Amino acid sequence: MKLPLVTAILAASLLAVAMAGPAGARTLEQSMPTAAPTTRLAAPSGDGSYLALVDRGRMGEMGLVASSQRLLLIDSDGTRHVVLSRQVRHHDTIRLEDWSADARTALLLHGSGPQQALLVDVSTGRTHPVPLGDELSEVLLAPDGRTLIGQGYHDQGPNGAPLWMIDRSGERTPLPFGADGRILAGHDDTIVTGGPTYASHSVQVRSLTDGSLVSKLRTPVHCEPVRWWSHNKVLVSCSTPRLFGHLRLLDVNTGAQRWLTAAHPKRSRDLGDLDARTVASGLYLQASGPCGVVFVAKARPHGRVTPLEIRDAVGNVLLIDSTGKDLVIEHAMSCDGAAPRAALARYNPVTHRERTLALLRRDEAFDALLVRGEGRATGY
Repeated sequence: MKLPLVTAILAASLLAVAMAGPAGARTLEQSMPTAAPTTRLAAPSGDGSYLALVDRGRMGEMGLVASSQRLLLIDSDGTRHVVLSRQVRHHDTIRLEDWSADARTALLLHGSGPQQALLVDVSTGRTHPVPLGDELSEVLLAPDGRTLIGQGYHDQGPNGAPLWMIDRSGERTPLPFGADGRILAGHDDTIVTGGPTYASHSVQVRSLTDGSLVSKLRTPVHCEPVRWWSHNKVLVSCSTPRLFGHLRLLDVNTGAQRWLTAAHPKRSRDLGDLDARTVASGLYLQASGPCGVVFVAKARPHGRVTPLEIRDAVGNVLLIDSTGKDLVIEHAMSCDGAAPRAALARYNPVTHRERTLALLRRDEAFDALLVRGEGRATGY
């Protein structure tokens, strides 16, 4: 298959370069210790690491307008490794969509019309372009980390949006089932979906080999996968026409399930939950507020929450991960134009101690952050 000209142009622009980390910086100017320097990557990092796409450019009316992008691997101690770097021409940005379970392969998407994927070897920065065409709404890595799963646009029919397996040449093989909403790569060559229609009220695990139904978990309302909570439990987001963002845990082996979050009081600042993490001090939520603002809150009995008052936080605070007693959070931009110094940090919600893992320059922002070994559904 002859690849489009833009493939060659993009491949030529991807250069792996090492750039120095912020020297002597403290979180949001003064409150955090210095972040570790950037180094060139020699091998995939260990547990507790993060893959980040970082934009650099100038601030515009709708946020940062990128002139260059870097794909970084951030170790648990904050050391940053440059996987690849590229200049942005004519607003032609790339997007970080997925990271394989073995941490060897990153999936980047490029183009707003006929798209193409870039499979990136995280150890070397080598890229492999995959032409996708223009009929896909979502793309993610299959469990093998080498092939792709593509989802088409929903046609409002009874079978949901069509799904395809896509090999490294871009060749498609249709799957004999569809899905409504988000999809999540499973284990052992499977996929987790929310069923073919909004009214399905089930979460399904299907084989990518023959399309057979591995398990079907009935849910009380419409639910879609968010991410793997553990090896056998999936976190799903459930909603009705009146209620949004109630989180439920499903065990794909036993079928057991339970609500993780309850309905919030009418006057709650939390309008719906996007994700959740547990640490020694309890359950913490990625809560959504008005105007697209997101914040972190501690879950209380009967649906009540207590928003965390994180010192020096300006705008959105994103819940990225948890480790031991600490939450891993991102200081990010909000819809009201607040523009903080972008930072990835460990935060203890009991002592309020915050330690920087990565502090970006004033003209930089995280475009996406993924957790090593954590499978996430499309759209999150």
